[in-house]
Amino acid sequence: MKLTRPALLVALALLAVPTAYVGHLGYQRYLKPDPPGPYDRRADAQADLGRAVDQARRENKHVLVVFGANWCPDCRKLASDMAEPALGTPIAERFVVTKVDVGNFNRNGRIVNQMGNPVDLGIPAVVVLDAKGQQLGTATGPQLAAIRKDRAHATLLAALDRLTTPSAPGTPGTPK
Repeated sequence: MKLTRPALLVALALLAVPTAYVGHLGYQRYLKPDPPGPYDRRADAQADLGRAVDQARRENKHVLVVFGANWCPDCRKLASDMAEPALGTPIAERFVVTKVDVGNFNRNGRIVNQMGNPVDLGIPAVVVLDAKGQQLGTATGPQLAAIRKDRAHATLLAALDRLTTPSAPGTPGTPK
């Protein structure tokens, strides 16, 4: 069968559009740089968590695992607040902090699932571990947003402190 020039151009266009779309998806998912921020997509979150637990054991502290992503304004704000001495100093006295980048909810799924999927309702979310790596408490995205609503550092610190003691089953702060 002999194709005319216009038919050949249409056939090539029909092949080019899906190919370009697939290339665009690959770029968006794997090659496009992340916006700058506190979460490192290239970090080995599992290794970072292990180091945090070891450090917490040595320093007799708890581990604060912060789940978030650089595209999330609230995650960046929480990281910025935690970098300020008013909040960062008391947190550093109590916790070894490690951040886990969840990307577009497509990164570090193993750790997310291991911790009971605290990001299921949104980010940022936090999990508190004891110095042995056992999960003590969780604040999901909506819970953390409610805690941070009044913007008082003392409120957030008190909530994090409450997460360090295991609650009765079925109450906030209980691991899933």
